[in-house]
Amino acid sequence: QSGDNNQSYATQSGSSGDLNVDQSGNDNLSDVTQSGFDNSAGDNTGMVGVNQSGNSNEAYVTQAGQLSDAMIDQIGDDNYASIDQSVGNAPNPPGGPDPRVATASISQDGSNNSSTIDQFGGSATISARLMEASSSQGGDNNQSTISQTNTLVAGASSGNFASVDQSGSNNESYVSQAGSGHTATGTQGSDLNNSVVNQTGINNTATVTQGM
Repeated sequence: QSGDNNQSYATQSGSSGDLNVDQSGNDNLSDVTQSGFDNSAGDNTGMVGVNQSGNSNEAYVTQAGQLSDAMIDQIGDDNYASIDQSVGNAPNPPGGPDPRVATASISQDGSNNSSTIDQFGGSATISARLMEASSSQGGDNNQSTISQTNTLVAGASSGNFASVDQSGSNNESYVSQAGSGHTATGTQGSDLNNSVVNQTGINNTATVTQGM
C-alpha cells in the first residue's frame, strides 16, 4: 500500500489459500475472506487478486468453497466490487487434476461503478462446478450484477459462462443463471442502457448488444 488512508483486511482459515493485495491510491478499502480449500485471490502468473490504484474504492472477496479464483482491478474512483464464491468441488469424477471450479473477475476503469458476482451451489449429485463470470466497466455510474448457480440439473458440472462489458455510462446489467450449460454475453457501449438476462434449465444462450 503506497497511498494514504488505505485499509486492507484478510482472513484465511482454510488450507492452501493464496492472497495478494496492491493498493496505491488513497482511501481505498479491501476485505478478503478465505475459508475453503485451495482458493486464490490472484494467480501464479503475477495477476494481483485485488488491485486498486484509484481513490475511495471498495473491494470485497469472500471464498467459502473450493478451488476458486477471484480477481478485482479498480483504477477509477468511488467504485464498488464484490465477489462471493461458495462452490463445492462435487461431484468430483475420478482421474485427472482438479479443475478450478469457479472463476470470477471484475475490472473497473471508470468511476462510481458497482459490480457484483455471486457464484454458489453444488451437492453430491447436482454440481455447480466450472462456472466462469467476468465484468468489465470502463465508463462511469454503471451497475453490473451476475449470479450463477445450479440447484436444478444433476451432473458432474454446471459450466455456466457470463460476461458483461459496459464501456458507456449510466448502464445497468443483470444476469442470472440457474442450471447448466448457459452462456450469457452482454455488451453496452453507449449510455443509459438496461439489460436483464434470466436463464433457467439447460444450455441456453443469450447475447445482448446495445450502443455498438
